[in-house]
Amino acid sequence: MFDKIINFLWVTKRFEKYPDINFTANEIQKLFIHKENSLALKIILPGWGDGLSWVTKILVRRLSRRGYSCLAYSLPKTILPYDPNLAPGIFSIVKETIKRDIKDIKSQYNFKRLDIIAPSLGVVIACLVANDNRDITNTFFMVPGSCLASSLWDGARTQRLKQVYTTQGIDKEKLKNFGTLLRLKTM
Repeated sequence: MFDKIINFLWVTKRFEKYPDINFTANEIQKLFIHKENSLALKIILPGWGDGLSWVTKILVRRLSRRGYSCLAYSLPKTILPYDPNLAPGIFSIVKETIKRDIKDIKSQYNFKRLDIIAPSLGVVIACLVANDNRDITNTFFMVPGSCLASSLWDGARTQRLKQVYTTQGIDKEKLKNFGTLLRLKTM
Protein backbone atom coordinates (compact mmCIF):
# COMPACT_ATOMS: atom_id res chain seq x y z
CA MET A 1 0.00 0.00 0.00
CA PHE A 2 2.78 2.40 0.95
CA ASP A 3 4.49 1.75 -2.41
CA LYS A 4 1.27 2.64 -4.24
CA ILE A 5 0.96 5.93 -2.33
CA ILE A 6 4.57 6.83 -3.10
CA ASN A 7 4.10 5.87 -6.74
CA PHE A 8 0.92 7.97 -7.01
CA LEU A 9 2.65 11.01 -5.54
CA TRP A 10 5.72 10.47 -7.66
CA VAL A 11 3.94 9.98 -10.97
CA THR A 12 1.22 12.59 -10.54
CA LYS A 13 3.15 15.37 -8.82
CA ARG A 14 6.87 14.86 -9.14
CA PHE A 15 7.63 12.81 -12.25
CA GLU A 16 9.15 15.04 -14.86
CA LYS A 17 8.63 13.91 -18.41
CA TYR A 18 11.86 14.19 -20.28
CA PRO A 19 13.02 13.49 -23.81
CA ASP A 20 15.82 11.05 -24.54
CA ILE A 21 18.75 13.43 -24.65
CA ASN A 22 22.48 13.02 -24.79
CA PHE A 23 23.53 12.34 -21.22
CA THR A 24 26.80 13.98 -20.18
CA ALA A 25 29.02 13.84 -17.11
CA ASN A 26 28.03 17.48 -16.42
CA GLU A 27 24.65 16.22 -15.21
CA ILE A 28 26.29 14.35 -12.34
CA GLN A 29 26.44 16.47 -9.21
CA LYS A 30 28.37 15.72 -6.07
CA LEU A 31 28.83 16.92 -2.53
CA PHE A 32 32.20 16.32 -0.86
CA ILE A 33 32.80 16.87 2.85
CA HIS A 34 36.33 16.34 4.10
CA LYS A 35 36.86 15.66 7.78
CA GLU A 36 40.36 16.41 9.05
CA ASN A 37 42.28 13.25 10.06
CA SER A 38 39.68 11.02 8.40
CA LEU A 39 41.14 7.83 6.97
CA ALA A 40 37.81 6.66 5.51
CA LEU A 41 35.66 8.04 2.72
CA LYS A 42 31.99 7.08 2.57
CA ILE A 43 30.63 7.28 -0.99
CA ILE A 44 26.85 7.60 -1.17
CA LEU A 45 25.14 6.75 -4.45
CA PRO A 46 21.47 7.70 -4.84
CA GLY A 47 18.44 5.73 -5.84
CA TRP A 48 16.63 6.78 -9.00
CA GLY A 49 15.51 10.38 -8.77
CA ASP A 50 16.70 10.80 -5.18
CA GLY A 51 19.66 13.06 -5.85
CA LEU A 52 20.78 14.86 -2.73
CA SER A 53 17.55 14.01 -0.94
CA TRP A 54 16.85 14.65 2.71
CA VAL A 55 17.76 11.01 3.41
CA THR A 56 21.16 11.47 1.75
CA LYS A 57 21.73 14.74 3.61
CA ILE A 58 20.92 13.11 6.96
CA LEU A 59 23.23 10.20 6.18
CA VAL A 60 26.07 12.57 5.21
CA ARG A 61 25.51 14.65 8.34
CA ARG A 62 25.53 11.59 10.64
CA LEU A 63 28.60 10.06 9.01
CA SER A 64 30.53 13.33 9.06
CA ARG A 65 29.66 13.81 12.76
CA ARG A 66 31.31 10.44 13.36
CA GLY A 67 34.47 11.66 11.67
CA TYR A 68 34.04 10.22 8.19
CA SER A 69 34.63 12.14 5.00
CA CYS A 70 31.71 11.82 2.59
CA LEU A 71 31.21 11.98 -1.16
CA ALA A 72 27.52 12.00 -2.11
CA TYR A 73 26.18 12.01 -5.65
CA SER A 74 23.06 13.35 -7.31
CA LEU A 75 22.03 11.84 -10.62
CA PRO A 76 19.23 13.08 -12.88
CA LYS A 77 16.19 10.94 -13.67
CA THR A 78 17.43 10.71 -17.26
CA ILE A 79 19.89 8.04 -16.08
CA LEU A 80 17.02 5.63 -16.92
CA PRO A 81 16.11 6.64 -20.46
CA TYR A 82 12.89 5.90 -22.31
CA ASP A 83 15.04 4.14 -24.89
CA PRO A 84 16.71 1.14 -23.19
CA ASN A 85 19.43 1.16 -25.88
CA LEU A 86 20.85 4.32 -24.30
CA ALA A 87 21.28 2.77 -20.83
CA PRO A 88 24.74 1.17 -21.28
CA GLY A 89 26.26 4.42 -22.54
CA ILE A 90 24.74 6.43 -19.71
CA PHE A 91 25.83 3.94 -17.04
CA SER A 92 29.31 3.87 -18.53
CA ILE A 93 29.55 7.68 -18.23
CA VAL A 94 28.35 7.53 -14.61
CA LYS A 95 30.73 4.68 -13.72
CA GLU A 96 33.79 6.32 -15.28
CA THR A 97 33.00 9.71 -13.73
CA ILE A 98 32.63 8.26 -10.23
CA LYS A 99 35.75 6.09 -10.60
CA ARG A 100 37.73 9.15 -11.71
CA ASP A 101 36.40 11.20 -8.77
CA ILE A 102 37.34 8.42 -6.34
CA LYS A 103 40.85 8.15 -7.73
CA ASP A 104 41.40 11.93 -7.58
CA ILE A 105 40.01 12.33 -4.05
CA LYS A 106 41.87 9.28 -2.74
CA SER A 107 45.19 10.55 -4.07
CA GLN A 108 44.57 14.08 -2.75
CA TYR A 109 43.50 13.07 0.78
CA ASN A 110 45.20 9.66 1.12
CA PHE A 111 42.14 7.75 2.36
CA LYS A 112 42.83 4.19 3.50
CA ARG A 113 39.21 2.94 3.34
CA LEU A 114 36.60 3.70 0.73
CA ASP A 115 33.10 2.37 1.36
CA ILE A 116 30.13 2.69 -0.99
CA ILE A 117 26.63 2.99 0.46
CA ALA A 118 23.78 2.64 -2.01
CA PRO A 119 20.02 2.06 -2.14
CA SER A 120 17.92 0.92 -5.08
CA LEU A 121 19.39 1.93 -8.46
CA GLY A 122 22.51 3.11 -6.64
CA VAL A 123 23.25 -0.59 -5.98
CA VAL A 124 23.63 -1.19 -9.73
CA ILE A 125 25.98 1.78 -10.01
CA ALA A 126 27.91 0.66 -6.92
CA CYS A 127 28.46 -2.77 -8.47
CA LEU A 128 29.77 -1.19 -11.67
CA VAL A 129 32.12 1.14 -9.75
CA ALA A 130 33.37 -1.52 -7.32
CA ASN A 131 33.92 -4.22 -9.95
CA ASP A 132 37.68 -4.81 -10.32
CA ASN A 133 38.36 -1.67 -8.27
CA ARG A 134 40.87 -2.39 -5.50
CA ASP A 135 40.32 1.08 -4.01
CA ILE A 136 36.86 0.09 -2.73
CA THR A 137 36.99 -1.54 0.70
CA ASN A 138 33.28 -2.31 1.28
CA THR A 139 29.92 -1.94 -0.37
CA PHE A 140 26.72 -1.57 1.65
CA PHE A 141 23.47 -2.17 -0.22
CA MET A 142 20.26 -0.91 1.40
CA VAL A 143 17.86 -2.48 -1.09
CA PRO A 144 18.26 -5.37 -3.53
CA GLY A 145 19.21 -4.16 -6.97
CA SER A 146 21.17 -6.96 -8.57
CA CYS A 147 18.88 -7.03 -11.62
CA LEU A 148 18.31 -3.64 -13.20
CA ALA A 149 15.38 -4.91 -15.27
CA SER A 150 13.51 -6.31 -12.22
CA SER A 151 14.28 -3.26 -10.11
CA LEU A 152 13.02 -0.98 -12.86
CA TRP A 153 9.91 -3.05 -13.60
CA ASP A 154 8.86 -3.60 -9.97
CA GLY A 155 10.02 -0.28 -8.49
CA ALA A 156 7.47 2.02 -6.95
CA ARG A 157 8.87 5.14 -8.59
CA THR A 158 9.60 3.68 -12.02
CA GLN A 159 6.01 2.84 -12.91
CA ARG A 160 5.76 5.65 -15.48
CA LEU A 161 8.87 4.32 -17.19
CA LYS A 162 7.33 0.85 -17.06
CA GLN A 163 4.24 2.26 -18.83
CA VAL A 164 6.42 3.76 -21.56
CA TYR A 165 8.19 0.42 -22.07
CA THR A 166 4.85 -1.40 -22.13
CA THR A 167 3.59 0.85 -24.92
CA GLN A 168 6.73 -0.13 -26.85
CA GLY A 169 5.78 -3.81 -26.46
CA ILE A 170 8.45 -4.47 -23.83
CA ASP A 171 7.42 -6.61 -20.84
CA LYS A 172 9.46 -7.64 -17.80
CA GLU A 173 10.88 -10.77 -19.43
CA LYS A 174 11.84 -8.91 -22.61
CA LEU A 175 13.49 -6.23 -20.49
CA LYS A 176 15.44 -8.90 -18.60
CA ASN A 177 16.62 -10.38 -21.88
CA PHE A 178 17.20 -7.01 -23.52
CA GLY A 179 20.82 -7.03 -24.71
CA THR A 180 21.62 -3.49 -23.60
CA LEU A 181 20.65 -4.10 -19.99
CA LEU A 182 22.50 -7.40 -19.94
CA ARG A 183 25.67 -5.63 -21.04
CA LEU A 184 25.54 -3.57 -17.85
CA LYS A 185 26.54 -6.73 -15.96
CA THR A 186 29.85 -6.92 -17.79
CA MET A 187 30.79 -3.24 -17.86
